[in-house]
Amino acid sequence: MSTSSGKPSAGDFLVILCTNKEQLRQAYEVRIEVFHKEQGFSLESEVDEYDLISAHFILACKSDPKRGLGTIRFSPYPSAGSLNKVEGLPADTPLGPPLTEDQIATAFVKTGRMGKSEDLLQAGAKLGRLALLAELRGSGWGRLLVEQGEAWLANALRRAAANSKHSDAVSMCNIRLHSQMPVRAMYEKFGYKGEGEPFDEDGAPHMLYTKTLPL
Repeated sequence: MSTSSGKPSAGDFLVILCTNKEQLRQAYEVRIEVFHKEQGFSLESEVDEYDLISAHFILACKSDPKRGLGTIRFSPYPSAGSLNKVEGLPADTPLGPPLTEDQIATAFVKTGRMGKSEDLLQAGAKLGRLALLAELRGSGWGRLLVEQGEAWLANALRRAAANSKHSDAVSMCNIRLHSQMPVRAMYEKFGYKGEGEPFDEDGAPHMLYTKTLPL
């Protein structure tokens, strides 16, 4: 429902986990528009090996759910042994072949099995490729993408823990991200904390931010 000012409200939008070619294509097109066309990052570096194992989400209007207006991805981290080369991906699946929700969740559970610390299993994830089309910026839709993505991740790990044959269930998820310097304050509002010094990534200064998501 729109507000009295005519601007869209949170109830007008959906955050959708991408599980088919069309949804993945929409996520890709938003990324190309924002990171390549607007910000000038290399087209060749836009798709990387993490795309094939990530949970991709799109923001869409309920009245037109097939058109992506924003996107975000959560990648299992660390992901050693899980990555694949991305050369030669078909044009209709630029971010890799579609995965089911269970297949996506399994990749995050595996990081928990590798991330045991102090008798607690800690899953890991890396937040990335958060992008909104220009007309939607500054209205809180980035927060909606982050919060809905975090909620999906927490629920997926809880379900996996409930069905696990292991006695030691995943108890938390450590999320990290590389923030561009101009948007650090946004991530701080979302509960992320900066660590270390700025570093170069793809020719632009970034900073590491982290957050612990309890399960």
